[in-house]
Amino acid sequence: MRKSEEGAGVLRGSLTRRALLLATLTFASCAFAQTFNGKWAGVQKVLDNGEKDRTLLELHQSGDKVTGEMRTLGFQSEIHGTASGNHFQLMAPWDPGKPFASGELVGKDLHVKWDGHTTVLRPATSADEIPSIPYITPPAIQPVPYNKLARKPPMGWNSWNLFAGKVDDTVVRGIADTMVSSGMRDAGYIYVNIDDTWEGTRDAQGNLRPNH
Repeated sequence: MRKSEEGAGVLRGSLTRRALLLATLTFASCAFAQTFNGKWAGVQKVLDNGEKDRTLLELHQSGDKVTGEMRTLGFQSEIHGTASGNHFQLMAPWDPGKPFASGELVGKDLHVKWDGHTTVLRPATSADEIPSIPYITPPAIQPVPYNKLARKPPMGWNSWNLFAGKVDDTVVRGIADTMVSSGMRDAGYIYVNIDDTWEGTRDAQGNLRPNH
């Protein structure tokens, strides 16, 4: 009788240890079964004009597939990629066969590598939202009578090649005055083109504002 009771005790102890081990493994599996689902926000870089180039990633993971949308102050596109454990890789929207970003889940943050640097994205809040740019339907195509414009080759000056992201009001006005005083305007150089980065962030209604 004693041997039988001892055997039953050993069996119960063994089953208890197995149950505890199984529970521990199940808990650990759940704890590390993190996904990339959700919205993630952060600052990719600070532009020359002082604006923070914010990034908002909305990711949806299904198995080893990742889809979603990427938004910045001047860019919006659907994205897709792959996931493996705590790591993921996104393909370039402009070249679906070429990776353009990779990253990993570190705690509650996403560490994303792109353009040669790493950006830390955190779970987004309502304050991180970047307004979607609504599609504006262009007018219907119709014949346009000749209005005597472009009788000469359209010539002028563009800010980007020299000033890039450092364009400001003083520079543009100075260039325009120089084009007049140097005689370039009379030779046909009549256009002053203010290229990218003249714009800043959008306001709460999505209206585009000038840079600082």
